[in-house]
Amino acid sequence: MCDALVRHGSEYTIMQWMKATLEGRVAVATLNETSLRFMISRGCTQGGVLSPLLWCLVVNDLITRLSGCGVFIQGYADDICLLAVGKFPNTVSGLMQWALSTVEIWCNEVGLSVNPDKTGLVAFTRKKKLQGFFEPQLFGVKLCLSRSVKYLGVILDSWLTWRQHLEVKVRKAQNLLCACKRACGIGWGLRPKVVHWLYVAIVRLTISFASLAWWLGCQMASIKSNLSKVQRLACLGITGAFQTTPTSAMEVLVGLPPLDLVIQGEARAAAHHLWSLGCWSYLHPQQGHSRILTRLQGSDPIFNMRVDFMRPVYNLEPKYRVTMLTREEWTRGPGTPPAVKGLVWFTDRSRTAEGIGAGFYGLSVNRKLSIPLGKHVTVFQAEVYAILACAHEMEAQDWPEKYVSICSDSQVALKALQDAKTSPLVCQCQQALNDISAQHAVKLYWVPGHARVRENEIADRLARSGSGKWFIGPEPCFGVSRQNIRKKMKRWMKNQHLALWRGPYSAQRQAREFISGPDLATGARLLSFNTTQTRAVIGLLTGHNTLRRHLHVMWLNDNPTCRKCGTEEETSVHILCECKALASLRHTYLGSFFLDPEDIRVLGMGAIWNFVKGIGLL
Repeated sequence: MCDALVRHGSEYTIMQWMKATLEGRVAVATLNETSLRFMISRGCTQGGVLSPLLWCLVVNDLITRLSGCGVFIQGYADDICLLAVGKFPNTVSGLMQWALSTVEIWCNEVGLSVNPDKTGLVAFTRKKKLQGFFEPQLFGVKLCLSRSVKYLGVILDSWLTWRQHLEVKVRKAQNLLCACKRACGIGWGLRPKVVHWLYVAIVRLTISFASLAWWLGCQMASIKSNLSKVQRLACLGITGAFQTTPTSAMEVLVGLPPLDLVIQGEARAAAHHLWSLGCWSYLHPQQGHSRILTRLQGSDPIFNMRVDFMRPVYNLEPKYRVTMLTREEWTRGPGTPPAVKGLVWFTDRSRTAEGIGAGFYGLSVNRKLSIPLGKHVTVFQAEVYAILACAHEMEAQDWPEKYVSICSDSQVALKALQDAKTSPLVCQCQQALNDISAQHAVKLYWVPGHARVRENEIADRLARSGSGKWFIGPEPCFGVSRQNIRKKMKRWMKNQHLALWRGPYSAQRQAREFISGPDLATGARLLSFNTTQTRAVIGLLTGHNTLRRHLHVMWLNDNPTCRKCGTEEETSVHILCECKALASLRHTYLGSFFLDPEDIRVLGMGAIWNFVKGIGLL
């Protein structure tokens, strides 16, 4: 490890410090009254912060040797993958044998070893017979071909169908849901909101992990069926609904898109994220999993635009200071607080129907400026740009004052200027503040918004004026924010879910009469109920409940006639819209004596539950 530090240009003092840290370790093992004490002379500290970095410095030599020699090598910590590509089996096996021999030589040089029993070998090909292929050896042990291998939690089969990977993931998800089901039931246990969180935050993430690589596998009908079974098990655990309730109806009411859509959405987001960082490979853009970026960028022009995102960069020694003053300090008396001195500037932003604008006001020099920013800029970007424009004004005018105070009512923007930079706009603003800090003592202060601070209200009016002006130039001017990208992704998933619900292949006749489509407000209200309330409301809206008509269809009741009026069949439509005996209760809870199924779609879940509780039939 010390040699690796030297090869990578580390300072001698750091190398000696690391050497003393690694060599000075003592391990003590105790069994009953016997203790054994010995010095550790190899390896690094388990769980140490620097341990992964030290290992990366060591293994980087191996990656360098194998790179560019016909073998692709990828490493994640101590999990290393070697990939040899060729048209002929004997060529591929020869390349792999050379790579494994190089690994042996490197291991002997650094005093390490690789366990051949934990090394997998897979031939990714559609051919059933590999003429001329020979099995390579590692440390004298012949590696046998296997049909699949697991790397970083993903099972890769020889045909890359991903069927085995998905089967394992589905089985694991079902086991997790069965464990959750033991903690909830009809009328007892965890509330629907908690079960929903467990499913979305834990179970669903275990399925969609690394979906960018295998999203094509979930397009098969058999895999979609298995994924639908997992979602159905989750929906039943969340709602406590009847076992006959359609899965798609529960998904729409609770706000859970089908799992194959969720997997595609995760893959789209991951592909766009890699593309925005410049890490996307265009080797085969129309083949395999890579085609998802082509589809994504063809669906909306916003996905082809520059993104306001970059790898984190740390501003370890900022030359300016950020201070969060209290509201009382600003409203205690007339004027600004005593800490705010020198050249005082107030910045603000405003969003209207016409667009977004930014503005700043110089109290000491009576400088006013309003800036139009177009329609595709977020409020956060406008806040940061207002501070950046103020810094540029200071740099251009070159005022001689020693102290500069910039006041903003956005705590998010001020805190972003203190943290690691993940936005090029924030990075540019930090650099501008550091530049003017070479000649001035720059301090940024938080000022409460709409607290009758006269100077801040002037800046607000300037920003509002800028939002009403036309922006001249191509948009977006700062790059698309990740917030807008996420909104577009969510809108695509909602539209796809809505198309499936309203499509010609949706067969839920009773549920489609009362449910228009997925709605966040409806799902949130249902999840706030307890299991008994959720079960009753969903049962009434889907028709799968304890009403006589449904029990008669299930051969559990001989008489389907309504228990209230005794004239028609006791169905959900009859109870909610038509039954004359319930007209008074319907008017009390639902607002009308008689309703159409379309009227039920706009009612709140609370009103429907009160009606269910009043009729006493469920």
